[in-house]
Amino acid sequence: MKACPMCKQEKTNEEFGNRKPNKAGKVYLHSYCKQCHVTKWKLFKKTDEFKAHQREYARRYYAEQRRLAKLAKEAINNGTLKDMT
Repeated sequence: MKACPMCKQEKTNEEFGNRKPNKAGKVYLHSYCKQCHVTKWKLFKKTDEFKAHQREYARRYYAEQRRLAKLAKEAINNGTLKDMT
């Protein structure tokens, strides 16, 4: 049994998600129960901080994809990479 700090209820260990195992292989439970975790995540996704993070991630991801496409095109044109089409 474990208490969730958000809903303040005692719940069984099955009602908490598992975190990744540490280097020794020990698995710990999440702090919040699964229901509270989902609620907290849905609220966080509505914040400006999360939206800004998502925009920045998308900007970096697509910039990297454009860079890689440009490098591949140059390699094909230089003959260092055979065209796969």
